[in-house]
Amino acid sequence: ACAVSPNDRRSIPINMLVPLSYSDDFSNRAPNSTLSLGNLLLNIFENLPKTDINVLIHSMGNYLFRLAFQNMLTQKQNFNFKKIVLLAPDEDNDTFEQVNKLQSLLDHAEKVAVFHNNGDIPLSAREVLRDFLSKPNRLGKGGLNTPINNPILKVFDATNYVTNSDDLFEHFYPFNRVVFNELLSSL
Repeated sequence: ACAVSPNDRRSIPINMLVPLSYSDDFSNRAPNSTLSLGNLLLNIFENLPKTDINVLIHSMGNYLFRLAFQNMLTQKQNFNFKKIVLLAPDEDNDTFEQVNKLQSLLDHAEKVAVFHNNGDIPLSAREVLRDFLSKPNRLGKGGLNTPINNPILKVFDATNYVTNSDDLFEHFYPFNRVVFNELLSSL
C-alpha cells in the first residue's frame, strides 16, 4: 500500500509483509492476518481523510486483500481507494461478480487494474486443486469469468508478452518490459 501525503503529495510507502504459504489458504492464518490489514487501511482513511491510497497486490495477497476489504465493509462504508492493481491474482475469476468477494470494490476505487497470464504455472497448478474442490478458476490465469463493462476496471492479458524464454518465472511477468510499462500506465 502507498499513502500519498495531502500536503506535499509525496508517497509514503506502507509495507505490510504477511509471510504465508499456500497451505495457509485453508487454515486460519490467512483470514486472521486480514484483520490487521483492514484495520490499518481503515485507520489511514479515518486519520488521514485526504490521503490517496494506492494498493499493488501480487498473487495470494489478492485473497488477503479481498478478506480485508470485506472486513472493512462491515465496519465502514465511506472510503475510497485511489488505484488498485491486482497482479497475477490468486483469486476466483468470478470475484467481481460476487457480493461476498470483490464486486463492490468497483464502488470503492477510482481505478482497478487486473493483470493475468494464461501461462501462469503456479496458478495453473492451483486450478487443478481448485477444480478438485469444485472452486472457480483463477483470475490471474485466465482473466475474468464474464467480461464486465465498467470504465473503472481495466483488464490486461499479459499472455502474449511472456514466454518461457523470458528467463522470468511466468508468475512474475510484471518484470517483462511491455507488461511493466502497462503497469506504470495503470498507476
